[in-house]
Amino acid sequence: MTKRALFFLLFWSVLYGAHSLQKATLAMDAHTLLRAIDRSYLLNGAVASAVLWALYYLAQKQSRALLLVFLSGSSIKLIAYFIAIYPLFSQDGTTSREEFMLFFIPYLIALSFQLAFLVRQQKPS
Repeated sequence: MTKRALFFLLFWSVLYGAHSLQKATLAMDAHTLLRAIDRSYLLNGAVASAVLWALYYLAQKQSRALLLVFLSGSSIKLIAYFIAIYPLFSQDGTTSREEFMLFFIPYLIALSFQLAFLVRQQKPS
């Protein structure tokens, strides 16, 4: 689990850096954009890490609650988007495709890590 956790953190950091560098292409002011990117990666990273830890812990116990934890994590991330990030994007009255992607790129990456972990746990040994 330690190697996977380090890989997740390294990949997450590189993705955050690349996404932050890409910020110049958006029509938002820099301060609002930076806050949105920071919130997006912080929320997705924290929830994804917690879900991955919970999945790892439950997999060790042979629990059947893995799917519930996975779906709960996805729900929490979507709720967090509408509470913490969507208000930043809707200040100008519209949400552009680029603004939408600021949240869903890290969301999909985190989702991919979670799904890969679940698939590995469910493969017969």
